[in-house]
Amino acid sequence: MKSSYNPFPSEYELKYIIWEGIEYNKEKLIKFIERYDELKSSSKKKYHKKELHIMDEILKEHDTKNLEKLLNNDYEYSRWATMERYSRIASSEILLDGKYSKKTFKVISNLPLSDYKLVIRRTKELVKILQEVTTESEQDTSKIPGVK
Repeated sequence: MKSSYNPFPSEYELKYIIWEGIEYNKEKLIKFIERYDELKSSSKKKYHKKELHIMDEILKEHDTKNLEKLLNNDYEYSRWATMERYSRIASSEILLDGKYSKKTFKVISNLPLSDYKLVIRRTKELVKILQEVTTESEQDTSKIPGVK
């Protein structure tokens, strides 16, 4: 049996898993740019072109000025990005473990008091959103694939 396959992740994976968060996660943004540059300069294989096209689409969904601000350590944008990143980490920990990890708490508790309060507020917003989505999906299982 001879079968073919695409050796790169799907558009869905690239958008929502691999490159999700590039607007607030500098390390991920740097990896994105490195991969983007690699694809631009690589051989012009069909799957490289397709992945590059998807990455172009991802870039169009973001304000490139903000991405540049993050890369260049713009104080206000980096401040916002750091608070957003740790709010997301903290909300995941709250939902999964019921508490912050020591590492996360150490980071956020060292922020200026006003920023600490903003992180806590944003964390609560994210937890509330996720709890509401979970509640909605529990109430309406008719739209979940495989559930009758």
